[in-house]
Amino acid sequence: MSPDISERRFEEDIERALLYGGPDAYPGDAEEVRAEEPLYGDFVSGGYRKRASEDYDRGRCLIVKYLYDFILATQPKE
Repeated sequence: MSPDISERRFEEDIERALLYGGPDAYPGDAEEVRAEEPLYGDFVSGGYRKRASEDYDRGRCLIVKYLYDFILATQPKE
């Protein structure tokens, strides 16, 4: 049997690596899964969250909710 070298498989491998260690990790991938997201600005290897494509605003090229979270986390006084 030959290995799967398709574009879809490549995308799945990238997604799997980014989600590793976080709450949305593939079952059985991580020994330790973080239940909470780290504070904004804290670097954590892997542990990205999977997002729904419907949340993405194509006109603004971002997820509006996370823009507000970013502003409140980095500029609480303003």
